[in-house]
Amino acid sequence: MPLQLTEQTRQQIAQARNICDSEPERAKTLAQQALVILEDFPDATREKANAYYALGIADYRLDNFKAAEAHLQQALKHFEQLDDQISLADTQNALANNFMATARYSEAMHAFTQSLSHYEHTNSPKEKIATVLNNLGNLYYYLADYPRAIEHHQHALRIREELGNKQSIAASLNNLGVVYAEMEDYQSASETFEQSLKLKQSFASPIALANTYINLGNAVKSMGRIEQAQMCYDNAKNLYQQAGKSAGVAIAIHALAKVHNHKGKHQEAKACLLESLKTFELLEMKREKILSMITLGKTYAKLQQGD
Repeated sequence: MPLQLTEQTRQQIAQARNICDSEPERAKTLAQQALVILEDFPDATREKANAYYALGIADYRLDNFKAAEAHLQQALKHFEQLDDQISLADTQNALANNFMATARYSEAMHAFTQSLSHYEHTNSPKEKIATVLNNLGNLYYYLADYPRAIEHHQHALRIREELGNKQSIAASLNNLGVVYAEMEDYQSASETFEQSLKLKQSFASPIALANTYINLGNAVKSMGRIEQAQMCYDNAKNLYQQAGKSAGVAIAIHALAKVHNHKGKHQEAKACLLESLKTFELLEMKREKILSMITLGKTYAKLQQGD
C-alpha cells in the first residue's frame, strides 16, 4: 500500500506559508521539516512548491538572499509544472524583491515584468497587481528614473484607492513622497507624507509612523520649516523609543542635531551627535557613523568660530 501524505504535514506547510513574513524563523523550521517528509512523495508537487515558497520568503526576511533565491527557484519550477499562474506570479514577485536586495536590478526588472504579466492575464486580486506596480516604482527609484517611479506608484495608488485599503494607500503615498523628495519637489513630498501620516495614525506600528515622521521632517526642513522639522524628529524619536528601536532613536537624534546647528545651537547639536554616534558605533552602522562624524566635525568648527 503506497504511503499517504498526512493532513498534519499539509497543515504544517500551510502554516509555514501563512507566517513566513511575520515569523520567518518558525516558518523556516516548519518548511524544512515538511520537505524532509516530502522526499518520500515524488508526486506531491503542490506541497513541495508551497514549502519551497515559504522557505524562500523566510530566508528573504532573514536576509539569507542566496538561500532565498535557491528556494524560490525551486518553488517556481514546481509551480510551472502545475501551470499555476497566480502562484508563479507570487514567486516571480518574491524573486524580484530578492534580486533588488542584492542590487541585481536587471534581473529584478525581468522578474517583476513576468509577475505583472501573469497577474494581468489571470483573475488575480487587484491588490496583487498594485503590489507589483509599487515594487516596480521602487525599482525605478533605485535606478534614478524618477518619472517612471512616480508613474508606477501613482498607478498603484489609484488601484489601492479604488479598493479602499488604508494601509496600502498609506504605503503608496509614502513611496511617492520619497520620490518627490529625491526630485527636490519638497512641497509635493511633504503633502504626500502628511496624507500618509494621517491614514497611518489609526493602524500603523510606532516604527512605521516614526519612519514617515523622519521623511516628513526631512522634506519640511529642506523647505526651511525648521520648527515643524524639529517637531517631526521629536515625534519620531519618541515613537522609536516606545518601540525599543535604538537605531531609529539615534537617526532621529542625528536629525535633531542638524536642526540645532541650523538654529545656531551648536552645543545642543554636539550633545546629540555624540549620543547618536555612540549608538551607531555600538550597532556597527557604518554609513550613519560616517555621516555623524562629518556633521560632528562641522559642529566643532562652528564652536571654534564662536558662531
